Amino acid sequence: EPQIEVTFDIDVNGVLNVSAVDESAKKQSSIIIIKDTGRLSEEEIEQMLIDAEKYKQADEKQKSKIEAKINLENLIFSIMAKVESKEVKQISSKESIEDILKVCKSMMNWVDIDQDATKEDYELKRQTLQTLYSDAVTKKSDS
Repeated sequence: EPQIEVTFDIDVNGVLNVSAVDESAKKQSSIIIIKDTGRLSEEEIEQMLIDAEKYKQADEKQKSKIEAKINLENLIFSIMAKVESKEVKQISSKESIEDILKVCKSMMNWVDIDQDATKEDYELKRQTLQTLYSDAVTKKSDS
């Protein structure tokens, strides 16, 4: 009757050494099992780091774009509320207020429709609207 002694040894790298010795026949056999499935190569790790950095930059760009869009929307709503105030109605002409409201509504429509707008587009619209509003509330029309 054969007597077989089997030894299993796993090293720190996950390499499994299996050896078997047949005591009666004095035969020995061993096998090394390296499980590298699921492990990433250096190249794969490097590519993942490059991709992560690329996506990080894209995410930051998207975040800046969204912040600029929100800033424009906030300004539009703020101006629409301000032009209805008694203070602004006293210092601005009815025509100026109507013009500003038209521009606000037009810009709100643009914000809703133009999904390809850039951060710079939103910032330019915001500056334009701020200037129009400032002009409207500082200059009384000659009517």
